[in-house]
Amino acid sequence: MDISPSDNLKNKNNDDSLRKLESFSVRREESFKKLDSLRKDQALKKQESLKKSESLKKENDLSKENSFIKENTLKEDANVDDGLNNIKIVFPQKKISNNSNILIGKPFYLFAPQNRIRLALNKIISHIYFDRFIICYIIISCLLLLLRDPFLSPDSVYYNTLIQCDRVVVTIYFIEILMKCIVHGFLFNGPHSFLRNFPNILDFSIFMLTAIGIINEPLKFSTINLNPFLAFRFVKIVAVIPSLRMSFKIILQSIPELISVCIFYFLNLLFFGIISMKYFKNSFYSCMTVENEILQIIIDKWDCFDYGGDWVNADTTFDNIIKAISTMFQLSTTEGWINIM
Repeated sequence: MDISPSDNLKNKNNDDSLRKLESFSVRREESFKKLDSLRKDQALKKQESLKKSESLKKENDLSKENSFIKENTLKEDANVDDGLNNIKIVFPQKKISNNSNILIGKPFYLFAPQNRIRLALNKIISHIYFDRFIICYIIISCLLLLLRDPFLSPDSVYYNTLIQCDRVVVTIYFIEILMKCIVHGFLFNGPHSFLRNFPNILDFSIFMLTAIGIINEPLKFSTINLNPFLAFRFVKIVAVIPSLRMSFKIILQSIPELISVCIFYFLNLLFFGIISMKYFKNSFYSCMTVENEILQIIIDKWDCFDYGGDWVNADTTFDNIIKAISTMFQLSTTEGWINIM
């Protein structure tokens, strides 16, 4: 059977197309293989990079921990060194500086800084129990003031006992002042002298008033009663206790602010006093009569005079600015406001 030329061409074309398809499929498989290999390489690279980053993080953390430990050890060593230096060097220097600053001069031209009596008294007055003893006898002296009675008989045992107790208190005052004057000097012995401190000035004045009062009791050379001035003994407690001293200083520092508050309060009273004076001036008068039935008939002061009454003004009024301010102050304190209203 003979094959025509057209069939031959067709067969050739079919063979070429098959070869092309085979080559295309081969290339496609090779491209897929290349892509797979590339993906595997990328995944491996990512894993390696992650491992490297983790290792770097661990190394950084370890280095930070090591540096932190080193810093702490250095700080501890430095603190230990500072503590040792403070124990060995600084503490004795403080003692020397305190002695040189306090024990200066020569009080009464007798007690040098190295005098044994002066050093012993310095140890006594700088001891903590000395301050506690001072507080105790101040409280006792204040209680003695509370036990006083102006109507006591001078010949009674109770009165004489109080006098003897006052003498003991004055003696303790005198011993305390004398000890401090021997250690620090009275006035001209430097900045730590006794009378160069306000609490000490107060102590000395209280001592003098108490001594004069005790001397005046039997002699009666003066009619002035000094007992009210002895109430300043309570202030001595403020001078001795540090917490009370700090509270007292805070109160003194707050006085300017309190003055501004008082000025603002006074201006408010002045404002409302002017308004109330305008509306309620001369409106608090009333007729004072014996018979209550006549009060229902009285309308004005002339009716009051006709029936024999007295036209009397109230104690709290708004007739002038001074009375208006005082009345408004009484109303603000809520004391006696019912009678005003």
